[in-house]
Amino acid sequence: MFKHTVESDEIVIDAPIELAWSILTDTTTYGEWNPFTPKIETDFAIGSEVRLAVHFGKLKLDQIEIMRAFEAPMRLAWGAGMYKIGSFPLVTALREQCLTKLGDARCSYVSRDHLSGLITPLVRISFGKAMRDGFNAAGNGLKRYAEARHSG
Repeated sequence: MFKHTVESDEIVIDAPIELAWSILTDTTTYGEWNPFTPKIETDFAIGSEVRLAVHFGKLKLDQIEIMRAFEAPMRLAWGAGMYKIGSFPLVTALREQCLTKLGDARCSYVSRDHLSGLITPLVRISFGKAMRDGFNAAGNGLKRYAEARHSG
């Protein structure tokens, strides 16, 4: 089985981890700071649906994934099996967003998508750069939004 992880840069945020977490878990504000995933609908319960609007440049996708992890204030993750033959997914994805406390008013953000399955190399070649760029855009948006709220 093929595996690959797409990872953002580590983005340092000059704001408390609790503030960054509250932004990540406030679905009503995603459109204000997240150009990659400007809309999300979920209750964050493990096993519940996560409805996403994802922007890969001009390509806009609506996706439904399943909440896999909610570990306040450090990690949330959702995933899905995609492009199925019958019930067999050709690729599965687990997207995680992680915060690490660096001090009382400082944290870092990293986003990863762990891919596995038969068509993982094709997904990596076709979408890997756009995913990484999108993850970095989301992380930098979170940084700007959190820092503005912390200093404002």
